[in-house]
Amino acid sequence: MGQLMFISEEQLAQMVEKRVQQILNEREREKKEPYLSGSATARWLGVRRLDLIEWERAGVLVPKRVGSKARYALRDVKAFREYLNYKGQ
Repeated sequence: MGQLMFISEEQLAQMVEKRVQQILNEREREKKEPYLSGSATARWLGVRRLDLIEWERAGVLVPKRVGSKARYALRDVKAFREYLNYKGQ
């Protein structure tokens, strides 16, 4: 079983502040990153929207959700297209 660790209030505050800053940095990077809609992603990959849904369920190409809409990171789509091209050879 795990060991009990004692930290000071100051150490805890520093740990929390560091994690919050990491999350904010991640969100800032995501804002700058281009995203594609499901339709655009399907066209770009040359597949059906149903394929995207199946890949999402399988955890292969997982979009970010904005409300009920799926948004695919362009870098993920490019990497997946390279994988499909490699697999098809």
